[in-house]
Amino acid sequence: MMNKIVLSFIYLQKKNVHNIHIFRRRKVEIVVENTGNDLEIKCSFCERTLERSEIVRYRGAISCRECAEKKSTQSKPMIKPFVYLAGIGCLIGMLTFIYFTLDVTLYSQVFSESYIQPLVPFYAGMTSTVVLVSLGLYAINRVHLFQASIVGVLMGILAASSSAMALYDFVTLGPYFVIEEITFTKTIYYYPTVLATYSLFVIVAALSILLHMANIKTETVSIASVALFLLSASIVMSIWTWIIAGALNTLTYAVAFGFFVSRKSVYDEEPIQPL
Repeated sequence: MMNKIVLSFIYLQKKNVHNIHIFRRRKVEIVVENTGNDLEIKCSFCERTLERSEIVRYRGAISCRECAEKKSTQSKPMIKPFVYLAGIGCLIGMLTFIYFTLDVTLYSQVFSESYIQPLVPFYAGMTSTVVLVSLGLYAINRVHLFQASIVGVLMGILAASSSAMALYDFVTLGPYFVIEEITFTKTIYYYPTVLATYSLFVIVAALSILLHMANIKTETVSIASVALFLLSASIVMSIWTWIIAGALNTLTYAVAFGFFVSRKSVYDEEPIQPL
């Protein structure tokens, strides 16, 4: 009569991050069968009986090398397309803020009474930017901090939806609104929800990059991205000139572009360890 036993062990894995020793809890499971006389160790994936020389450990499981190598190949996330899409989103954000800032700065004073802000290209650009950047935030944290990556995506969906609704309102209802029979022109401040959700998204972006930095060495581009995202978020809901705001947001997305496209590997693959 065979009795299958699953033995679980908890051990601490030592990792050096920024010259600081970090210990992570890891769980190892060993499948053992009692054949009456001897204990047989089974592969956790294919349940094949293993010889002593065949036993390896991968991601907390005792297995054969073939299964470990197969799981290693399957577990590698396809992150490059996501970070490149985030880089494209940063370029769109740069162009959006440059165009909007130049238009407002050059023409709002000249055509003060009849001037209409270019909110259609602005909200279209911001919707695309937020969606694409959120994909990059998902990619950089999906292995070590999956919950944080999901929060980044959800916050991106919220901010993009808010921007898309403002775009729909401006296109369908026109650039004017009436209060007590007085006609006003819609500006970017007519949609405060967009500014609020975008500000929250920028804060989440900064926090996501900070969490990502916990698993890589400190980089100047990462620190600069966090600082600029937080600075941008702090002035979104305030009264500021478009020259300052446009320059700051353009610089923010320029640095964020460098951050995303420089991601060579956003995860540390756990090695297959012979026992």
